[in-house]
Amino acid sequence: DARGNAGRVERRSFDEAGKLLDIQVTENLKTDSRGNPLEQVVTLKDEKGKAISSSRISNSGIDARGNPAKSVRDNFDGDGKRIDSQETANTSFDYRGNILTQTLTTKDETGKVVSVVDVVNEDFNTRGSPGKTTRTTKDPSGKVIEIQETLNKKLDKRGNVLEQVTTTKDAAGAVLRTVETVNSELDSRGNAHRTSLTTKDEKGEVV
Repeated sequence: DARGNAGRVERRSFDEAGKLLDIQVTENLKTDSRGNPLEQVVTLKDEKGKAISSSRISNSGIDARGNPAKSVRDNFDGDGKRIDSQETANTSFDYRGNILTQTLTTKDETGKVVSVVDVVNEDFNTRGSPGKTTRTTKDPSGKVIEIQETLNKKLDKRGNVLEQVTTTKDAAGAVLRTVETVNSELDSRGNAHRTSLTTKDEKGEVV
């Protein structure tokens, strides 16, 4: 458009041997006066160009930094059949635009609420990666199901997580289990070719 925003972006991903893995096509159907996308369609295709899945995304309440107050993502399979939808309400940001608190609501293909997750992010580094994330999962009635705290202990220079500790608690806050994750041999897309998981029970004993 006149502001230099692309109406269509195609991204091709390759493995380290140069083999095409998949193709992602993003179509910006509508933007605001500052070029922020209001409506998008993102389609993922296999290496032969066949659609695998697609998402239609609507953003609203965009602030001066380009952060939307609300995003709705409707997900479809390769044949265009609706799978589910995710509504994200971003309720607070820090001065750099990092999301501090948000609520994620997942609905099934009929529009019925499946789950609600309240997310709190803390201790951001200069790359915008949080040091700690707390996710509180609730059922459709609002009853807490579980609480998950994730500590990113070590990141590489691109912001990919190398070492992480995830603690799952019940609704009362009692520890159920802890998983220590170590990622290594990351490729250009940030995917770890090697991952080591150590699971511990509520007593801290390896299981």
